[in-house]
Amino acid sequence: PNSSHVNTVYLHLKVKPGLSSFAATPEGAGAAYMRPLLDFARAIVPAEARRSAVLLLRATAGMRLVPPAAAQRIYDTLFDAVRAHGAFSPTRALFGTLSGEDEGVFGWLAVNHLLLQARRIGPAKLGQIGALDLGGGSTQITFALPPHAIGTAAVEAPLPGRSVRVFTRSHLGFGNKQVLAALTPAEASACLAAGANASWEPDKRWGLQLDGARQLHGRGAFAKCEAGVMRVLATNGAMARGAQPEVAGQHFVAMSLFYYAAHFAQASGHLRGGSASYAVKELRAAAVALCAEDGAALEHRMAGKDPLTPTEAIRWRCFDLTYAAALLSRGYGFSDDATVDFLGEVDGNEVEWTRGALLSHLAAEERGHGGGGGWRGGGAISIGEIGALLVLGLGLCALCALLRRRCGSPQKGSSPPYGRLDDRWQARRQARE
Repeated sequence: PNSSHVNTVYLHLKVKPGLSSFAATPEGAGAAYMRPLLDFARAIVPAEARRSAVLLLRATAGMRLVPPAAAQRIYDTLFDAVRAHGAFSPTRALFGTLSGEDEGVFGWLAVNHLLLQARRIGPAKLGQIGALDLGGGSTQITFALPPHAIGTAAVEAPLPGRSVRVFTRSHLGFGNKQVLAALTPAEASACLAAGANASWEPDKRWGLQLDGARQLHGRGAFAKCEAGVMRVLATNGAMARGAQPEVAGQHFVAMSLFYYAAHFAQASGHLRGGSASYAVKELRAAAVALCAEDGAALEHRMAGKDPLTPTEAIRWRCFDLTYAAALLSRGYGFSDDATVDFLGEVDGNEVEWTRGALLSHLAAEERGHGGGGGWRGGGAISIGEIGALLVLGLGLCALCALLRRRCGSPQKGSSPPYGRLDDRWQARRQARE
């Protein structure tokens, strides 16, 4: 189809909690949970297009940490809820967990597409902007490889009219929440605003011989907090960069929790305003200053001032910023002087992996008209046959609806047009269990 004749509107709605919170009670992910998303989509997608609309439901790192049997029960419940709602005709095969690599590439696609759409980069730079993502359960880095790079693991990522070799690495268990749960009680207290009280629960996966949640009294001690974070990053070499190429000289955009932490630091006066680009050393200095603030005074001063930081999250921003700076330097190898752009939106469009998933779906579907296969090909990204996209991610559920004028019908019998599910990871986990 000729994309110049298609009207495209990208809309989204988010709900909480994340799917992984239903690991022990899969029925909680049923009709009541899904109704706001499905009602939102029904109000947008024209009635005549709903039955042919494609719904894709994909989860990220939180669900990669859920035992496979429990995950399948959650997806079965979600599928039944969508079918019972009646507005759309779901396909069970399109419900599942993304691999970390797909999540990283989708974030990279989203960043590059948004910057091109906003004319912040030209066509020649498309694909040359690296992406850094940080969620509660995992973190990803993805960037284009130079033509001469050899001996480096790469995937082929689709761009208009071509594909690009990119390096992508996902580190499961090194998301914000997982690292906080890997600290000792003393380290976690050091990362909590001075004088603040908060509940904290360790994760036994990290070998901590502790049971259940406990109340912590914050100390706001940056040095102790940073030391704890560095210890976790070095645990058993789990965060070792290994085959990751050097990041020096590359242009990167950091999104999600990277952005939320930097945005709060700016709003609270610890990062200079009027910019979205900061050096790693600036981020670290802001963490030092933020951790030094009295928790009660900080909460009084900042409650309601940053729409991205709920009041109950203010007390943990010391940890968030400390971890963001440490992850960039120790985790990904950025120098102290290296600068990164921290973006939450571009021209009002949120920077998140779900947009990249949508683009990937359309690219795969376009190739499907010509007998193509999965998303890692080289087909052009243009508008295919889709009415709505439903994507669920860690901590949030995002519904992205694509409204368009119909241009025909998709080829029957083609393979599911989405990134692979994380079957290999699930197989490894089952083998360990």
